Amino acid sequence: MGQLFIIKPVEFEHGKEDPFGFDYYSGLIADKYIPFSGTIRKPLYLLFVAYVNWLIRNKLLKGSTNNEDIRLRLEKLLVKCLTLSNTSHRFIIGSTFRNINPFKGNDGNWVIQNCYKIYDESARVLVPDEVIEDYHVRHLEQIKLLNDFLKRTGTLDANKRFLDSQIKQLRKKKTSMFSGNLLLSRRFRDALFRELKDIIRQKGFGKDKALIKKLFVSPSKAPTVLKHVLHSEDYPFKSLNHWFASFILAVDSDIRGEQSKSLWNSADRNYQKLSDNHGTVQRPTEDSKKHTRIKCWFSRVGDKYEKSSNFSDSGWDALVRKTDKEDHELYTFRTDALGNLLKELDPHAS
Repeated sequence: MGQLFIIKPVEFEHGKEDPFGFDYYSGLIADKYIPFSGTIRKPLYLLFVAYVNWLIRNKLLKGSTNNEDIRLRLEKLLVKCLTLSNTSHRFIIGSTFRNINPFKGNDGNWVIQNCYKIYDESARVLVPDEVIEDYHVRHLEQIKLLNDFLKRTGTLDANKRFLDSQIKQLRKKKTSMFSGNLLLSRRFRDALFRELKDIIRQKGFGKDKALIKKLFVSPSKAPTVLKHVLHSEDYPFKSLNHWFASFILAVDSDIRGEQSKSLWNSADRNYQKLSDNHGTVQRPTEDSKKHTRIKCWFSRVGDKYEKSSNFSDSGWDALVRKTDKEDHELYTFRTDALGNLLKELDPHAS
């Protein structure tokens, strides 16, 4: 109950469990179809991050603390509001939710992960200024409340009565991001839905009119629709996953000292089936992927691989286990994130 990590720190330590650069290659492919990180899940956080950055940029927050502290304190305030209303904390970001002290930003329990690290880049793409300005005009009363909050410092216990009063006022409007509702209000869902549609039409999926229609006419069904896309022969996702999986199994056979010839034949056939190798290398080594910043756990000897001194048993075992997923689904190429966003932005979502 005490932990709210929905995105583990390891996901930001690029390549910790990816010795061959597959994360890098899958990211390149995802970029062609989807304009945001695979960690993006909640439209509420997209608007919140954009709103806070807009307030800071326009010098509307008068707290005496620095911008980093302002951001972290406002995130903690948002989380306080969300946890009061939601027994399920699946999509709430943070280290702990017990005894959060929103009167101090960086107090050691809110540093590894915060919503700005996760959502900032995507918020720049998906939330235009006119949406933020519309929210601002409709919630002008929040500026004074937020500034009064930022002027306060000290412990949670010393400020409990004040915090309760501030939260009560911030939660009055149902359209407020501080209302405690994890679902963004209808007006702003519609605005972000239109923006997302325009962006997706300009990406790789935009050429598939039948797919676009399915996604945008019935956004609640988007996760199911995109699951089929992930396994479709018409897109590169399936063939790349098959090559990744067969390659990993061949390497695993090598390092276990087992016969691997048939597995390597399978891996090479899958590589040849790629309609575009997307910058991949059939036998990746440390030298072939310097641009990915990944330290390989292996050294290549001939056509085989041996463990290096920095080999991670737990990391490799986790990677091998992923090959057992349905249709060797090692990567979803952000399709799950897009499906969830569309579902949440559905005008009929509740």
